[in-house]
Amino acid sequence: MPPKRLDEGLSRKTNVRTERRRILIVTEGTVTEPSYFRRLATHLRETGVLVRGADVIGVGMDPLRIVQRAEQEAGDSVGRRDGFDSVWCVFDVDAHRRLHKAVAEAGRLGYRLAISNPCIEIWLLWHYADCVEPMTARSLQAALARHGMSGKRLPHSFPYQNLDHAIGRAESAVADIPDNPGSRVWSLADYLRTDD
Repeated sequence: MPPKRLDEGLSRKTNVRTERRRILIVTEGTVTEPSYFRRLATHLRETGVLVRGADVIGVGMDPLRIVQRAEQEAGDSVGRRDGFDSVWCVFDVDAHRRLHKAVAEAGRLGYRLAISNPCIEIWLLWHYADCVEPMTARSLQAALARHGMSGKRLPHSFPYQNLDHAIGRAESAVADIPDNPGSRVWSLADYLRTDD
């Protein structure tokens, strides 16, 4: 009987590629949030997560409009082979009259929420420092200015490497609409950094 070849039984897989998740993120803001999520996706690229620029759309101040825009953008593609694997709506608590209606509509559609109270700046601040006292949008902007943030623009040196610290500081926010200070952006960031 001839000796077995070392490569016998081994076959080389060709033209195999790993499918990347397609994630739609629709944001309330048109500057800070899209910039943050685009740069976070770049920072996490090695995880196989794909967030295309067209998937991050700033649409203005009404959370119900954000959910409706997500529905318009995603259509019935969620879960389909070439569709989105998940849809996220990102907005602030602010003084929105239709906040609860937006939460209900997102739930009906199966969309995930990343709501911040009072605003997304609390999530950004948690990349730098702890904050457990209720804040206003103005006091958060002042705190972020001390870390180099100018207006709505993130500094080039924004510490994405501190993502674990930010998640740890925010994880106590478990309700869809968190108390002040609170942000459910941690759940979106955690989703982006995992393969699930």
